Amino acid sequence: MNKNQTTYYMKNYLEIAESYKPYYDGQEKYYHNFLHAIWTVIKGLDVMKSFGLSERLKVIYAHAMSLHDAGHSNGEFEHDIDNVKKALIIFERYCKLPKESVDWKMARTIILATAAPYEKYQSLEEIVYYSGVPEEEFTNLQLLIEIARDVDHIGIIGIQNKDKRNQALVGLMRELLKRHSKKNLTGFIEQGTKHFFDGIHFYTDYMKEWAEENLEEAKKWQLDFSKEAIELASK
Repeated sequence: MNKNQTTYYMKNYLEIAESYKPYYDGQEKYYHNFLHAIWTVIKGLDVMKSFGLSERLKVIYAHAMSLHDAGHSNGEFEHDIDNVKKALIIFERYCKLPKESVDWKMARTIILATAAPYEKYQSLEEIVYYSGVPEEEFTNLQLLIEIARDVDHIGIIGIQNKDKRNQALVGLMRELLKRHSKKNLTGFIEQGTKHFFDGIHFYTDYMKEWAEENLEEAKKWQLDFSKEAIELASK
């Protein structure tokens, strides 16, 4: 990497994330807010340490996940791909990576790949293949997507601080209440929570180990707190 190519790399990953905070305006009381975005950056960097990934790949990841939920509808859109399309518009206008560079295309593809549920859209292999990046970057890009998906998947249950974890679940319930009545959501939440946990798939060994140690306790917490979270979200 020459000197000119390094000019857009910020040494401080939090500085990268903070530079995108304005694009989360109005999302503060919901789950898909800036706090969630910056958490996925920080947690993802922890996972990346276990792989010994390069500074360049960490920067690409930080730009992508800082913007992956920018402009989120916070429950108004029925399909998550519509939220992701909105985030991609913001990314294409405001991302600080050189437009159409390999790094820019990799970051854009990471955001695209966060649309859930994953099985509804292109396979991970197809997403990477049609990303427009050189073939020699396919392995790196797939790993970054796997890390992004793993971290995004535990965006509530992976939060260690109990108050912040509670706050995140309340924010999610606020989103769900935009499309479901309080009565219906309360009646469905136990079944929905069990379905979520039973369907979790992790890609990385790091997160698989985390799941072995923490997933059952996280499931119990969410089942225990969900009805209270709905009550708090409905006020």
